[in-house]
Amino acid sequence: MIGWNTCTVSIQHQEKGRGTGCVGESLERRHPIHPFFHPSTHPICKGASPLDSRELAIHCARVCDALKAFNIQVLDIRELTQIADYFVIASGIGDRQVKAIAEALRVDLRETGASRLGSEGEAAGGWVLLDYVDVIVHVFNEDARAFYQLELLWGDAGQVEWQENKPEA
Repeated sequence: MIGWNTCTVSIQHQEKGRGTGCVGESLERRHPIHPFFHPSTHPICKGASPLDSRELAIHCARVCDALKAFNIQVLDIRELTQIADYFVIASGIGDRQVKAIAEALRVDLRETGASRLGSEGEAAGGWVLLDYVDVIVHVFNEDARAFYQLELLWGDAGQVEWQENKPEA
């Protein structure tokens, strides 16, 4: 039987003097990779982002905000699941805006060096999911957001403040 290799994903900036890891401040995330993959070609390992997962989630929320998305929430799901560290949930007025927001995120995050594991929903519209390993971005139209209510499903998740200067109420 062929053994499985492991690879360590490290997405924190070494230049900033922080630890190496993507869970918390100084831990490393190890994941199995198939023996036929080399870490330099594995889709998760080859392109780690220079941003840690919290910074990446906040950056995604700000990109959505710049494109006039509304009802943007960043949920900290680290204590609830191992599938990701953060969800970014945003809404667009219609399918065209949802697709535009998703495309702008793809382009922007490609430039930052973030590695996209996958995406779903571009063809159907209504809900586009972008998986950046530790951050999963959900962009909905209004009807899909009201139907799926992810923020209620993940109601135990902590809210992350992503706005630099939150307007006072």
